[in-house]
Amino acid sequence: MKIDFFLLFIFFLHPLLLGQPEASFSKNKEKILNLTEELNKNLPLKQQGILYRDLAEAHYHDQELIRGYKAFLQALQCTSLSHEAPAMCEEEKKIYEEALLLYREEGGGNPICLSKKLCDHYALIGEEHPEYIHLNFLLSTAYANLGMYDRFFKEFYKGYPYFKETSLACKTQGILLIRLAQTSGLEEERVELRKEGIFKLERAVELDPNDSSLYKVLIYLAKEDKREACLIGYLEEVCRRRVKLSREEIYPYVKEAIFLHQPVLAEDLIDLWQTWYPYSRSIEAARKFLEQTKARG
Repeated sequence: MKIDFFLLFIFFLHPLLLGQPEASFSKNKEKILNLTEELNKNLPLKQQGILYRDLAEAHYHDQELIRGYKAFLQALQCTSLSHEAPAMCEEEKKIYEEALLLYREEGGGNPICLSKKLCDHYALIGEEHPEYIHLNFLLSTAYANLGMYDRFFKEFYKGYPYFKETSLACKTQGILLIRLAQTSGLEEERVELRKEGIFKLERAVELDPNDSSLYKVLIYLAKEDKREACLIGYLEEVCRRRVKLSREEIYPYVKEAIFLHQPVLAEDLIDLWQTWYPYSRSIEAARKFLEQTKARG
């Protein structure tokens, strides 16, 4: 199953900072050294968080994005949960709800296309209104998908104290952890990071059980790890929660259920999605494949 999802593998596409003057790199190296020295001091957690966030940005400019992820996750760990986010004014509420609707309607599709749409429509508004915490937090992962990591680190970190226990926060942390696991050279560390990442993604599902993109990632990871019981469980949850997928996603899900020897589940999934797409060629293909499988015994 092909996985397109906010921040997963998309991080490979970060722009290399080619053509920067040598002086800029030297200055950045010095900044990393200074920040690291500051972090060795016994500082309050809040101050540590800010320094780690700045270190993440410095590593990104030094073309060391993986180190940037590590520093950024450290920054988030230093952040305590704040009170409720500031109430939205009527104008922000209207804009935020529009952006959220776009995110939900197209969240299961191509993440780059969705990110471009979100930024084209709302990035300038977010830039002009830094007080729009809700909108800018939603936009933060779009910035990451488009290689705008300075803005990702800034806006996600700023909103995180208010939205720490939200699906988007858990989802983003989960993807960062999985990405670190993919690049770790130590087996024990790789296993631990992957375990922690999956935990965060499953927590994100609990908080937003209708986010189809989360199931895509979890199904991919379960398949990669050969965790068949989890894979079946995720597919059953999709069916139970009546999660709506895009047309092109339907056939792979049904195929997975069939390969797992779950024909009843496969048929339930087809019947569910046919309520949304009565005349879908993807559903017709899935049903035909199921019937052929049954005929072969």
